[in-house]
Amino acid sequence: MAPIRKINQFWNKNGEQKIVNGNGLFEDKDENEYLKGELKNGFKENLWEGSLKNSQITYKETYKNGKLISGQSVDKNNISYNYTEIETKPEYKSGIMGFYKYVSKNYRLPNMPKGTKGKVYVTFVVDKDGKIAEPKVLKDIGYGTGEEAIRILNNCDDWIPAQQRGQKVRCSYSLPISLQN
Repeated sequence: MAPIRKINQFWNKNGEQKIVNGNGLFEDKDENEYLKGELKNGFKENLWEGSLKNSQITYKETYKNGKLISGQSVDKNNISYNYTEIETKPEYKSGIMGFYKYVSKNYRLPNMPKGTKGKVYVTFVVDKDGKIAEPKVLKDIGYGTGEEAIRILNNCDDWIPAQQRGQKVRCSYSLPISLQN
């Protein structure tokens, strides 16, 4: 969940104060984003509108005391997406414990000397379809431990993709795998 930000004072680019003691109409534009809406006691209230140039989306969001109630974004193809959270992280379909269970069940411990233990650190991208892409080993303990981590990640596609304003997005994910022989 995104943090709730409080704005008490705001001046536009012309030096005009638009927010006084947390109240007023906020409107700001830069090279990538446009944002407009009402502030009440420093928090977003009622309807807010915005656009993101890089991702070519527009959105309208309804707030109450700074908390998002609902939103709707429209992509460059004029497709609408409804949401109640601005951003969600990728999630394994049966939850993180289900993912750890999958790793534990499918990871084949390579031939290592008795007593060897350590962690394999991997990163990967969960794509818009919930599939793992670009798995990389950041650090391993040798003996093929990193290659085995890549093998199981390449066979694990049961993910719910991340979302931004209701639209599926690619998102990187990091994972330590603890090993002990």
